[in-house]
Amino acid sequence: MMSVLIAGVIAASYLNSAPWVLVLFMIFATLTMALFLFAYLYCIFKDRDALRSETYSIQKLAIEKGSVGDSIQGTFPLRGAEETNLLLAESSEQESEDQR
Repeated sequence: MMSVLIAGVIAASYLNSAPWVLVLFMIFATLTMALFLFAYLYCIFKDRDALRSETYSIQKLAIEKGSVGDSIQGTFPLRGAEETNLLLAESSEQESEDQR
């Protein structure tokens, strides 16, 4: 939206259009920027997670629910280190069997 409005301001000034057209484009550009800044600042102070990526939100949710893992092995419930290592070993064995 801002790029269209700025292009309109430049075109209106280049084509020597009526002054009210130039002022109108400037007002709309200012309102657009103010609205963007308001939304950004609102999200920063009220809901920071809304500004983060979907991947971050999914990983945060998995950590909060007590799951560990990655995109290759999948996620496992958070247990003792020995149990997790056993699960990872079993998973890698099953993958190697599947590849054969």
